[in-house]
Amino acid sequence: MASRVRVYTAAGKYLTELDGKITRSWLLNAVGVAKITLPITDIKATEENLRYGNFVYIENDRADEWGGMIWTPRQWTPATVEVTAYSAAYLLRQRRVQAGLISGTAGEMMNALINMANIQESTGITVGQVNSQSAIWSEELKFQSIYDMLNKIAAASNEDYSVDPVFDSAGLMSFVVNWYIHKGNDYNFRFEEGLNIERPGGATLTEQGDIANDVLVYGNSGSQTSSLYSNQLDTPSIAQYGLRQVSIGSSATSQTTLDALAAGQLAVLKNPTNSHKAILIDHNNAFDYAREGDSVLLR
Repeated sequence: MASRVRVYTAAGKYLTELDGKITRSWLLNAVGVAKITLPITDIKATEENLRYGNFVYIENDRADEWGGMIWTPRQWTPATVEVTAYSAAYLLRQRRVQAGLISGTAGEMMNALINMANIQESTGITVGQVNSQSAIWSEELKFQSIYDMLNKIAAASNEDYSVDPVFDSAGLMSFVVNWYIHKGNDYNFRFEEGLNIERPGGATLTEQGDIANDVLVYGNSGSQTSSLYSNQLDTPSIAQYGLRQVSIGSSATSQTTLDALAAGQLAVLKNPTNSHKAILIDHNNAFDYAREGDSVLLR
């Protein structure tokens, strides 16, 4: 079926359904973007419906659901108006932390950050399911956005989160943050050129990332000679790329926490990141294996 776009106020109240050309992206632990293009003559292209801050819900029988917020830019042509929406994590970019310290597992610190985001005014985001097995450590809060701190914690713990749309019994729309040890499923399903993916124009594979195979995470307690640290190496990566060192500061005050943080960073940094661009075709139900966080085989 074609995608359906429903618009809600920032308080979650239903406004209307839009018909137009729709594209959107899903990004793990980041902000996706939707573009909704309407005819300039569409009677629903009103300021009330397209107001900055309104919530958007996009659904499709085969693709995953998408929820977010209308924001700038908006582009007008003689024939169309193109509306931009960002996935709901963008709301957390617009809230700052309260100065102080938060401590706990990654999931517990996420809970504290979301509560902090809603102190002055509700974001429409609450905490959903939390499943975290990270070490316990502390983070200093000072002027950062909630979003930046959430991503810092996710990167340090090597765990995942998502901000997902939900509806209550009255039909009001809001969002929940779910925290995962690993989001998505690992499938033995293959995306293969000529079968269920098309080759796009331009680069199909980008190898990037700052490789580090000797990771040292140091704490902020004690003097320079007595401060705690954890130094972990990956021998296969060193053999392949040579010795590549990095040092990362942390607010952690225990050796166990520093060891866990160093192991998590080493797992992320020891190899380059391979980013693939492919156009997926829903052949043999390929869309069932293309949810955010899923792992598949790619040929």
